[in-house]
Amino acid sequence: MAEIKLREILSKKAFTRITPLGYYMGGVSHDPMDNGMDNASWQIITQADFLREYYPSGHRINDPVYYPDKVRQDLETKKYYVEQVIRCAFPFQKIIATKQIIHLCGNDVRFELTEPRETQEQKDLFFNFKKGWQLKHTEYALYSLVKSIKVTGDGAVAGVISDGQFSWRNFSYLNGDKLFAHYDDMMRLKLFARQYKSYDEAGNEAKVFVEVWDDKNHYLFSQPLKGTKAKVIQLLGVFGLSGYTEVRKPIPHGFDFIPIAYFRSADGACWSDSQNSIDKYELAVSHLCQNNMAYAFPIMFLKGDSVNIVGGENIYAPVKAITGDSSSEASFLNTPDGSASFELQLKILLQNIFQGSFTVLPPELKSGDLPGVAVKLLYSPAIEKAMADASELDMTIADMVKIFAHGYGLEIGQMTPMKNLKINSWIEPYVHQNVAELMQNLLNGVQNEFLSKETAASLTPYGKNDEYYRIIKQRKTEAAMTTPEDINLNTIP
Repeated sequence: MAEIKLREILSKKAFTRITPLGYYMGGVSHDPMDNGMDNASWQIITQADFLREYYPSGHRINDPVYYPDKVRQDLETKKYYVEQVIRCAFPFQKIIATKQIIHLCGNDVRFELTEPRETQEQKDLFFNFKKGWQLKHTEYALYSLVKSIKVTGDGAVAGVISDGQFSWRNFSYLNGDKLFAHYDDMMRLKLFARQYKSYDEAGNEAKVFVEVWDDKNHYLFSQPLKGTKAKVIQLLGVFGLSGYTEVRKPIPHGFDFIPIAYFRSADGACWSDSQNSIDKYELAVSHLCQNNMAYAFPIMFLKGDSVNIVGGENIYAPVKAITGDSSSEASFLNTPDGSASFELQLKILLQNIFQGSFTVLPPELKSGDLPGVAVKLLYSPAIEKAMADASELDMTIADMVKIFAHGYGLEIGQMTPMKNLKINSWIEPYVHQNVAELMQNLLNGVQNEFLSKETAASLTPYGKNDEYYRIIKQRKTEAAMTTPEDINLNTIP
C-alpha cells in the first residue's frame, strides 16, 4: 500500500478565537509598505466547548476552578470546611441560537424558474419539484443543518438513494458526528468523511466508524479490534486513512458527484462574540446572590452583660423578646446597599450580550398591529444578521437543490429533465409581519396590474404550491358547471 502523500482524512482546521497577546507589537517602520512582523496567537476552541457553552449545566460558572467555593474555619473546632457558593447559569446561548435559526428558517426556501419562456412541461416539472421538496421534508433537513451550524460551527446534509427512494441524512456534532470536508484547488468538494462512535448496552464506547464519500462511492471503515493489524487505506491517491479497516466493499451512492451539502462557520457558534459578556453576567449575578445571602437579612446588634433573647434559634427564626438591664441596648446594623451598582453592571452586560449577537428581545407593545416598516425597524439587527447568513448559505442551498434534483428526479423517473431545470433558490429571512397588511399589498399589486395573479398566489401565506392552478380549476368548474374531475389540467394554458 502506498504511503500517505498529503494529509489524513480525519483532519480539519480547528475553531479559534484570537487572543490579545502581541497587541500593537508589529514594530515601528518608516516604510508604509512594510507590514512588520506580527504573529497572531489563537485560542483553540473545540466543538465540545461549544456544547458546554450551549447547555447551562456546562457553563464556566459551574467550574470550581473558575469560580471557587469559599474555605471557612470553624472558630470553635478550628476545623476547615468548604462553603458552596451560589452559581447562576442562564440559557443565553439557547435563546440567541433559537432566534437566529428562526429568522433564517422561518420561511420556506424560495424558488423560481429562470427560463426566458417556460413551457407547460417545465411548469409541471417545477411544480413536482416543489411538491417533492416538501414531501421529502427538505425544510426540516435545512433547519437541522442550520441548527448544527449555529450551535457547533459546522454541519452537513447528505442525499441518500436506497431502493430507488430518495431521502436526507443530517450530520452534526450535536449527534456525536465529527465532520471532515476536503476540497480541490477550485474549492470543490473532493472528499467528505464522517466519524462517529457506537456504544454497547451499558453505554460504553464499543467501536469507532468512519464513513467516506467520493464522487462515485460510499465507504465504511472501522477501527480494528485489539490484536488486529491496522492498515493504511489510500483514497484518490492523495488522502490516507491509517488505523482503520474496511467494514464492507465500497457501494455506489447513485450520484455523479459527492451528495453532501456542507457548511462551516468561520466564527464557530453564533454566540461567540457575546460569550465573554455572558460569562461576566453569570459571575456578576452569582456575586449578587452571594452578597444577598450575607447582607439581605438584617444584622442584630446587642450591647450589655445581661441581655437575654427569646427565640431566634437560627437566622430564619423570629426573635420573640429581648430583655436586659438599663445599660443594655439592641438595634439593627445598617447593611451596605450595592443594588444600584449591580443593576448598572447587569444592564450593560445584558445589553452587550444581545447587541453582540444581533438578538432583539420582543418589545412591549401598547397598541394593536404595527405596520410592516415599524416591525422591520424594531427587528432590524436580527433581520440584517439573517440577511448576511442567507448570503453565506447561498451556495449550500444550491448544493441541496442539485442533490435533490438528481435524487428525487431519479425516484420519479425524471432525473435528466429535473436536473436541466434552471432553478434559482434563495433563503428569505423571516420577519414578523402583519398578515392583513401583506394581503392588502398583494391585492393592490394585482388590481393595479403591476403584479400577476400567479405571483400573488405564490406569495400569499395561505396558499398552496399549486394555488394558481386551483384558481383556474375553480373558475373553469364554475363556468362549465361540472365537477372538478371533468377538468383536464393538462389543457390549461
